[in-house]
Amino acid sequence: MDQNKQPVSSPAEQNDGFSLKKMTNDEVREKGVVEPPTYYFPNPKEMFTEPLTLFRYDIGSRGRLLREHPEIYQMVKTEDQREIDRFYGKDNQGNSTHVRIPEGFVVARTPNADRLIDRFEKAMSK
Repeated sequence: MDQNKQPVSSPAEQNDGFSLKKMTNDEVREKGVVEPPTYYFPNPKEMFTEPLTLFRYDIGSRGRLLREHPEIYQMVKTEDQREIDRFYGKDNQGNSTHVRIPEGFVVARTPNADRLIDRFEKAMSK
């Protein structure tokens, strides 16, 4: 990365006096602006796909993601809902018709489903 934390891939792109060096996964976790929620990230895209998998997999992995990485959880939740909305659509008022409950299933959005998600998130945030 350069001094503005932008990725560079070769010394030719590096013009800020810093040198390029390969980092281990442990070094990336330690020095990164955002700590990855898993140790598996062979490329930058994995920084999103791994948390997305944790969010969707089951209640335990979703809870761990929320407890340990609340900012990443919110980012993933927002993107997951966008994907659900693209597939299932929104109602006439612009509200999502479906949501993903903590167990990982996509269900029709009802007051019950919203309460379930809200209770889960409050319990995991304590």
